[in-house]
Amino acid sequence: MKRVRLTFTISLTLVLVLLLSSAPGAFANPTGPTAVSNDPFERAASYLKTHDVPESALQVPAGMQVIGTGLNNGRDIIVGPDGGLYIAENGSGNPANCEEIFPDFEACVGDTGSVTRIENGVQERIATGLPSWGDSSGFGTSGPAGITWSPREGFYLTIGLGFGLSPDDLAAIDPVGQWFGSVARMNPNGYWNIQADIYDYEATQNPDDGEVDSNPYGLVTIQGRTRVVADAGGNDLLKVNNNGVVSTLTVFPDTLVPAPPFLGLPPGAMIPMQAVPTSVTPGPDNTLYAGQLTGFPFPVGGANVFQVWPNGYTQVKASGFSAIVDITTGPDGSLYVLEFAHDQLACETMGVCDGRLTKVDAGGGKTLLANNLPYPGGVAVANDGTIYLTLFSIFPDFAGGGQVVRLN
Repeated sequence: MKRVRLTFTISLTLVLVLLLSSAPGAFANPTGPTAVSNDPFERAASYLKTHDVPESALQVPAGMQVIGTGLNNGRDIIVGPDGGLYIAENGSGNPANCEEIFPDFEACVGDTGSVTRIENGVQERIATGLPSWGDSSGFGTSGPAGITWSPREGFYLTIGLGFGLSPDDLAAIDPVGQWFGSVARMNPNGYWNIQADIYDYEATQNPDDGEVDSNPYGLVTIQGRTRVVADAGGNDLLKVNNNGVVSTLTVFPDTLVPAPPFLGLPPGAMIPMQAVPTSVTPGPDNTLYAGQLTGFPFPVGGANVFQVWPNGYTQVKASGFSAIVDITTGPDGSLYVLEFAHDQLACETMGVCDGRLTKVDAGGGKTLLANNLPYPGGVAVANDGTIYLTLFSIFPDFAGGGQVVRLN
């Protein structure tokens, strides 16, 4: 199917162009991509590339046991049917295969995406050769981001995109680029193939009627043979049936929030903020929970977990979070919410991220389980209640890599 890359015009002039996620119609290059990303990690990674990060921000908090190391931009983590841990690794692009596809916009494309399994103390990459792209640093790349499994069919992965790009833009650098913005199926031996084209659905259907921008991120299996994708670029939840047919479950509209003072707008001015859903997990009674990162201006406490019914009806389940990157439910039905940063703007501009994990019980009560988490990317809870996290999730393997930790 033919892919389309749309170009955009600038409709809002703001500052901090390289830091911002998604203001509707803003920061678009009239001859290229939107110049910003809905990937929760790319902007924070830009700080690491140009600054010395305090040593205290690079320490695993006390009370956590490291059980996996050397992940290549490791993000989502799940407990598989065999009890092993499976981690989607975005890869490190290919620093030797870069092109300036638009003015001042470098993309390095390769097949360094992968999936790692940790089982019985053994860590190994079971799937390799998956698409990955970023800049030449290898930090904060896009690639395999979400992972889920189905009892009868094996594993599924989202392969991200972002920046308002089309797969054709990246395929011009490396043929593997054609597979970005999709859902892939993977068998337990690591063989994978593409199941659904999420970017094409965004380009042709555009459920939120905004700019064409797809970044498939969170992923979950429901009703045995259906996948639900949280498209952080498209601001929606999409269903993918077993034949790879995509449909819209629900769209998260923009909301108006107070303009930050540094924009210099009149007192009381409001600006639109995109939802940027990043995560999805099963809820009670055939509902789903979806967590949002939020777009610019990333208000502290402005991110919600939504409950979504099968007919698409949506309401807020839990609020008061910031920069949610993953959510999951535990065996007792409690909700676990992972925040990449307590204050996303402070994370991007000063390197102060303070990732957090919070447990939300059935009555809505919150318990802070961990804070000062260094660059968390995913959370999983086993049937016995053991909690696992990926940390240093924007680090490529050649720069120390990410880690998997167990909460003691």
